[in-house]
Amino acid sequence: EIMKSRNIFWVVVGTAFCVRALLLLLIGSNSAYAFTSDSSGYTIPAQNLRQHGTFATLVKGRLIPENYRTPGYPVYLLAFISRDGRLRYRAVQWSQAILNAMSAGLIYLAALTYWQDRRAALAAGMGFALDFVNAIHCIFVLTDILFVFMMACVLYCLINHREYWAGLICAGAAFVRPIGLYYPFFLAPLLYLMWVKRKEQFPVRKLTIFLAISTLPMLAWMGRNAYSGGGWTFSSLTEANLTVRAALVKMEMNQIPYDDAMEAVQKESRESMGAHSAGQWDTQYLLIHWKDLLKIMLKGTVKFLSGNSVKVAAWTILKDNYYDPATLPTYSPLSPMAQARELARRHRSLGIGLALYLIFLGFTYLLFLMGFWAAGKQTGWQTALVLGSSILYFTLLTIGVDAQARYRLPIMPALFLFAGGGLKTLWPTEDV
Repeated sequence: EIMKSRNIFWVVVGTAFCVRALLLLLIGSNSAYAFTSDSSGYTIPAQNLRQHGTFATLVKGRLIPENYRTPGYPVYLLAFISRDGRLRYRAVQWSQAILNAMSAGLIYLAALTYWQDRRAALAAGMGFALDFVNAIHCIFVLTDILFVFMMACVLYCLINHREYWAGLICAGAAFVRPIGLYYPFFLAPLLYLMWVKRKEQFPVRKLTIFLAISTLPMLAWMGRNAYSGGGWTFSSLTEANLTVRAALVKMEMNQIPYDDAMEAVQKESRESMGAHSAGQWDTQYLLIHWKDLLKIMLKGTVKFLSGNSVKVAAWTILKDNYYDPATLPTYSPLSPMAQARELARRHRSLGIGLALYLIFLGFTYLLFLMGFWAAGKQTGWQTALVLGSSILYFTLLTIGVDAQARYRLPIMPALFLFAGGGLKTLWPTEDV
């Protein structure tokens, strides 16, 4: 039985890697498809760390401490930077294909442990392995693939009752993407309820240790930023996300392009700087216009769940420069359905691929709901909520800011874990 499980693990990992390798070969080695407008925010600090030994960015010819980006992904990039500062981006792409394939393997192992069913575990691992959005984002020099791997590790640790390891990895994940900063605080009370339900000894002590492990590294980094003059903050990116939300609300209210809305919000924020900081102004603005924010979040939920990255394929595989991210508006004025029709008119094959992927997603969500219900009945709702916490946390923090398909990636490990359980409910089998 153990040998069968190991063989299936490598089948899942191998399938995932082959899918990603095929995409990398189809896209080719052109650097234009590896770097986005955000990539330099990671590559420059990584190069400075390699050449000067300090996590900094270059401003007006001198190095200043970097406090907008966090060091997790730049440290990862160090392995691919030569002594003269050149980034071997092609090696980064292949390493991310391997990482994402290993994430599929971890999801298989997590599902096997949790559901005690090889077919459910195979469905969970293979679902992730065949997920197009995961596969296509291995090409970009961005944080997504490393972050997803770490979230898969967290899920695996939680299922195997290694909560302290999960907390440590949560801390590391926040250094890769600051959106993970508050996840330990979101997860902690759910863990406490689970421990109480299981009647484990010393749940308060365990909770205290978990919070210490997961938050002390973040507090140390906040101290570093305060010492370097960047303020007592983990990353100034958090404040920037509030500004994006405010701009989207103004865009919705006034029916104006996003760039115009952002300019108006920044102007109003500057004018109030005497009474409030930028973050305080953004927060008050959002509270005043909470109905419009709620409307945006509801729309964002649909975009978040149906995001597909097929336009990325049109640009990188079919070489259609119309879909070059550098020329596309940050937030399209077209509805998702109008964008899909336009894509199908330009590339019929991608229109068919989009339809198939949306069917795949819809079936996955249906299986997820069934699996989550089965998990609640099987191991208790406290455990089910712990394992599904990443889905709720990252969804709530993403909708209303930037509901792109790539920002759905952190919820996919847990999503496919429960989807595997949904398949088990539909197709009962004997336990492992």
